[in-house]
Amino acid sequence: MTNTMNFPPSSDTTDHLNTPGDLMAAVPGILGFYPHESIIIVGMHAGTTGGNLTLGPVMRADLNHWQDLPNALNTPSAADCEVFFAFLVTRSPESPTVGDLIDALYQIHDEHGDCLIHACWVLSEIATGSHYDLCFGEVPPYWVSGAVPCIALSPAMQPLIENGGLPALTRDDTVDYFAKIALDHDTRDTFDGACQLAYCRGQDLHDRLERQLPGPAEAVQDADRALAHANETPLVNPYDDKDLTTVWAESEGDPVSNDVVAVMTCLSRSRLRDSIVVTALAQPQRAGTLLLFIARVSSGVIRANALSVWAIVAMSAGLYSWASAALKNAQVELEGHGLSAALLKGLAIGGYDRLLLAVKAGSEEQRDMLNLPPAPTTGG
Repeated sequence: MTNTMNFPPSSDTTDHLNTPGDLMAAVPGILGFYPHESIIIVGMHAGTTGGNLTLGPVMRADLNHWQDLPNALNTPSAADCEVFFAFLVTRSPESPTVGDLIDALYQIHDEHGDCLIHACWVLSEIATGSHYDLCFGEVPPYWVSGAVPCIALSPAMQPLIENGGLPALTRDDTVDYFAKIALDHDTRDTFDGACQLAYCRGQDLHDRLERQLPGPAEAVQDADRALAHANETPLVNPYDDKDLTTVWAESEGDPVSNDVVAVMTCLSRSRLRDSIVVTALAQPQRAGTLLLFIARVSSGVIRANALSVWAIVAMSAGLYSWASAALKNAQVELEGHGLSAALLKGLAIGGYDRLLLAVKAGSEEQRDMLNLPPAPTTGG
């Protein structure tokens, strides 16, 4: 399994990367989890002043899938890198597998015949105080070995901390955050019925859009109000599934509120979905709560769209790795899903500010076509 993240040169994440240890301390915040038995390749772009370098793509693969990484080195963002550093995270540094991998990394060359990986280190785990040693490469003496500094103080951790989370212990824990909630039979039937109702309403609204009949604008405004008045919780705050379903119940006998159905309806069709994106961006912690809930109790297009809009909100908060995980879940739910595929491609290239501006502009264009007012900016 391979993970790739990119950071723009202006990112605060790059401001305190002075040693290999600093790079390693940033990795859990960048990936969103603590990698184990992994190879990590960090690309560095040329800075705007002097000989400074800024963080580029961060690529990770399981040690037994390291062959996937050379393909990642051929992406546009990787092609712009000045240097690449490799880190092997393993409890078995003396194993033949690790030895073969070090040899293979040393043999990777660029088009000029130069070694593509400029330096490689090995460490047992990415944890505060973990010792790392140089495997190969020409580096300053103080880069040959050292200890990983405090991970919690890494600038890469700040978006996670500000949004209620910490790096997951494993990649699977990050993926599980978006897994469908296990519901009893009756409750599952109720939510399936709500999804079907939302699909039917969405189809009717789509037809009205095509025929320029009234109704779609009012439906978007209903979803706007639901998103803007949802409970405000951190985007990656741990929660209890039972509590989550109770929060959105209309009453004790009806686990699906009108607000949930209103947002589900807009998530069932692309033009309606796009219209509520700016509302979600204006109220990220409120909208994120409701979008994540819908993603975890629905299926098909509604789930894929809920995950995608949640990912857009996460990107706006600097949670790029969590956004990527949500989008990959959307692709698993609905292979070939257009929005999540486009956003994943944008994340792979980098340039997050431009990507968010384009998404916001598209949403505002849809709202203008419906003669809708600006998105609500206050909750209740």
